[in-house]
Amino acid sequence: MNVRAGSPAAGSRAIRHQDPSGLLRGPRTGGFEYGAPTGVVEEVTGRPAEPFDATVRRYLNQPIAQRTLGNRVRSFFNFMRVPFTPSFDVKGFEERQFQPPPPSPLFAMQDKQWKAEHGAMREVLTAPLKLS
Repeated sequence: MNVRAGSPAAGSRAIRHQDPSGLLRGPRTGGFEYGAPTGVVEEVTGRPAEPFDATVRRYLNQPIAQRTLGNRVRSFFNFMRVPFTPSFDVKGFEERQFQPPPPSPLFAMQDKQWKAEHGAMREVLTAPLKLS
């Protein structure tokens, strides 16, 4: 069995993002809100996106989310082993994958081309519907 470094089968999480610290800074720039809401979920799945409270209700009905002694012990054990878990070697992973660094990385809201493309989407989605 051929297992690539960084795959879950190798015992680690795959990192596909060049700058994982950007995952924390990126949402603060407004890239997720720009051009929202969209109809992508309905286009892909054929059904409209479910409301947030329905998603929460579905999760809370799962056994893993119930307040049981077993779940509390498991959560406590997982929390206590965090300081002893080695962090992910992002630089080493990128070197093993031969990923070239991006020439000039930008957040979505800093990229004029991205904003132009998604701004056009926003105009289409928010335009008043004309019925003939």
